[in-house]
Amino acid sequence: MRWQFRGLLRLSLVALLAASLAAVTVCRAAPLEAAQATSGREVEAVVRYLEAGGRVPGWAASPSVSAALAQEAQRNGLAGVAASAASERLPPAGKSLWAALRLARMLARGAIAPTSVEPSWTIPVPEFNRDATLRILVLLDDPLPWLRGLAPEDDGYRRLQQALAAYDAIARQGGWPVIAAGPRLALGMSGDRVATLRARLAIEGDLAPGTPAGSVFDAETQDAVRRFQMRHGFSADGRVGPDTLAAMNVDARQRYRQIAAALERWRWLPHRLPRERVMVNAAAARLTLVADGSPVLELRTIVGTPRRPTPVLMATITSLLFNPPWNIPAAIAAHEIRPHARRDPAYLRRERIVAVEGGRLRQLPGDKNALGRLKFEMPNPLDIYLHDTPTKDLFNRARRFFSHGCVRVEHPEALALQLLRHDPAWTNEAIAGAMAAGTTRREPIDPTVPVFVIYVTAAVEAEGAVAFFGDIYHRDPPLIDALFRATPAPSRGVAQAAGGWPHRP
Repeated sequence: MRWQFRGLLRLSLVALLAASLAAVTVCRAAPLEAAQATSGREVEAVVRYLEAGGRVPGWAASPSVSAALAQEAQRNGLAGVAASAASERLPPAGKSLWAALRLARMLARGAIAPTSVEPSWTIPVPEFNRDATLRILVLLDDPLPWLRGLAPEDDGYRRLQQALAAYDAIARQGGWPVIAAGPRLALGMSGDRVATLRARLAIEGDLAPGTPAGSVFDAETQDAVRRFQMRHGFSADGRVGPDTLAAMNVDARQRYRQIAAALERWRWLPHRLPRERVMVNAAAARLTLVADGSPVLELRTIVGTPRRPTPVLMATITSLLFNPPWNIPAAIAAHEIRPHARRDPAYLRRERIVAVEGGRLRQLPGDKNALGRLKFEMPNPLDIYLHDTPTKDLFNRARRFFSHGCVRVEHPEALALQLLRHDPAWTNEAIAGAMAAGTTRREPIDPTVPVFVIYVTAAVEAEGAVAFFGDIYHRDPPLIDALFRATPAPSRGVAQAAGGWPHRP
């Protein structure tokens, strides 16, 4: 009975501490100087615990548990994160406690403070309570199951974990061959470069496993090239030109690191995302509406240019605005609109731009309006929103980075229909009519829908293919450097560190 009581007491304490840990609110990301000392703080927490005579669990002296902790770090792309030299002060059992505490923090809120590598990051990251976590760890017979539960729950994260293991295996086996520079490769060509191309395509599975070796660029090779191009956000013309060749020659270990960076960015987000939400991946210029936990709509978007990047943010769609006016931001008015007007006196009248109070400029609703016929209102300090656009042809481009930072949506009426689906009055015809009416009308969304604008350059598609997107905003290198600063650089690679498109002037 005593043993049973003590066991129940331990379980109750674990449950109580876990509940208190989960209930902690979120806070803003720590600044760079605070991030530098994070690992050392975990050492100090363990030192204080041991000096106070704290109980050391049996698993802390187990070599198998230590190995399992290292494997779990590897499984999440965290094996290369530099450890604190202060951990050398700890006895062996204390080192295991520290390793578990450190891994808990990295899984729960990320290894790197977001603002230390992305100063414009605005989404609050999960809080982490070291002392509460340590008290939980010492009560567990095996810390691994509980630690795994600290990682994000989203399927996107789990699929990236599987991709990380696959690319790690590819890299350990030597990666893939480099295709030599030369003329564009296309259907009907043959030779050594084509043979290398086919071998390269087979390693990632774009060319079906078991396909015999060959040196002819046949229809099968062309289809494989198209699959590769679609995974990397290129126009799928089935020919290997300079951009496709550069992406194919990105080192396998670098692709592994790109996936690890994507996992880290997922850890910076809330770990239990709302079951209904809009996700915009600016790196892919793509929007996904998730309903009841599953994707129900995917749309192309146009996002900010490299000079005016779309920021990472979290907001809530509260209403739709049909036929919106555009209150032109002062910077755009000064640097773009007014110079046009000075060169062309009819420009403002033709574009339906008028002056309003305070000398500000406003574009009236209509076919010329930069917001199109529909705006998705999502109040946020950065004044970023989703909207329609009159320049529909740009959605046909593979690279869709043309906006001033806001997100243009290819088929806004499809998104509106989904957001208004709880009201049977809003049919396709009703939405089309409201857009065509030409009058400004606001329609509240009930329930409101959260929006996450994120930036990840690696993702796993529903069918299992790994998609890599160009690092258009150059945000990957500092994050990858922070995650892998304790490991050597890859032996070979190309100039664009995290892959995708070469960035030409």
